[in-house]
Amino acid sequence: MKSQLDLRHELEQINRRGYPAYKSLRGQYDFGDFVLSIDHVQGDPFASPSNLSVVIPLK
Repeated sequence: MKSQLDLRHELEQINRRGYPAYKSLRGQYDFGDFVLSIDHVQGDPFASPSNLSVVIPLK
């Protein structure tokens, strides 16, 4: 699983690039208190929307 810093780095790398570049973000990112899962990334402005989920442990 990748970290929140990995996500930040990837976002900086693809900033201002086209929609297809964002597909590289798919995966899970550990933020410590929760996990962000990027399950589907919108391929173009007319495609189905991106799908994300957040898992928060019940501690």
